[in-house]
Amino acid sequence: MAKYRDMIEAPRWAGGSRLVRDLAWGYDLKLDIQIDKGWIRETVRFAVEGDDQKVINFKKDLYASIEDYQRRVAKA
Repeated sequence: MAKYRDMIEAPRWAGGSRLVRDLAWGYDLKLDIQIDKGWIRETVRFAVEGDDQKVINFKKDLYASIEDYQRRVAKA
């Protein structure tokens, strides 16, 4: 059993909270999430817990998605 905790701050339209929820659901991980929404930005605090390899894959996919979003925004 592994646990991973982190926080994401991003524009609301980036869909950070949806990304975290969808990845956790896809990997069948237990998710504890708190979302603070502002006018433009949202802060997502989360913890996932489950099988070691699933948590590793969740973290890898999360960072890959964030990097992809940042690349697309930088090109615009």
